[in-house]
Amino acid sequence: MLKLYAYRGKSFISKFIQFWTKGCYSHVSIEVGSIEQVPVTVEAWRGFVRLGDPRPVHRSNPPIDVYTINLPILQQELMLHFLLSQVNKRYDFLAMFDFMYSWRFMQKAGIRLLQHRDKWFCSELIAAAFNTATNTLVFSSNLVSPTELVEKLKQRGLVDVCNA
Repeated sequence: MLKLYAYRGKSFISKFIQFWTKGCYSHVSIEVGSIEQVPVTVEAWRGFVRLGDPRPVHRSNPPIDVYTINLPILQQELMLHFLLSQVNKRYDFLAMFDFMYSWRFMQKAGIRLLQHRDKWFCSELIAAAFNTATNTLVFSSNLVSPTELVEKLKQRGLVDVCNA
């Protein structure tokens, strides 16, 4: 069963993301399994989409809220396939800065920002995975912050708190 990790980052950049988006989360990833009780996640982080143990790269040891994903097995398999197909794609720094700069203004107007299908930032990747798995536009994936993503998933019953 897949799990959503929502990070309450402690770094300067994490605090800036939380402040700018008016949310408690600065990063999201999906646990796709574990090896010898070590979680394996897919996440857009530090330059690319990576697959691996999240602990060494999140050195500040931020608090993580863990949510179970409430999708049928077939949809979870679609999500897993999509996420694994994105591993090693580049981090979308330009879209991240564009998102941070214009998020508050453009979101209210319903304007979509440019999306690159070969580059991702964290919440954009996870939202696209849910869109792919459910075969519907659950989110305009390039207009969703980590906190907003989690809140919308909870509202739609797509995730439940597993361990907060």
